[in-house]
Amino acid sequence: MPLLLMMYPTDELLEQKGNDVQLLAARAGAELGADIVKVSYTGDRASFKNLVAACPRPVVIAGGPHKETVREVLEMVEDAMACGAIGIALGRNIWQSANPTALTAALGEVIHKGARVSELELPAELL
Repeated sequence: MPLLLMMYPTDELLEQKGNDVQLLAARAGAELGADIVKVSYTGDRASFKNLVAACPRPVVIAGGPHKETVREVLEMVEDAMACGAIGIALGRNIWQSANPTALTAALGEVIHKGARVSELELPAELL
């Protein structure tokens, strides 16, 4: 059975040490024996690419706090996938959207087909 470890540094550590602490947490998850490491997206491609490169196990991203727009969710996923993440583990940002089915389909396009958010035709209720 695969082991997924959710590696989330505390807010206090993030404030003190910045995104580097997320890289260390991901690496620790791998060294503790995770088959897959779940992390928060760092907020930018450069730091997330470093995290993925430093983690010897596949990385998935958490959804984090509720996003203001669906576009923000999709862009976060697009960025994470471009950096080498293998997928996502989102909850509230899907369930709390205006159309969870349409958002899931759009996420599938980004994750499995490499679609760019700017190219997606999203239903009006998601915009």
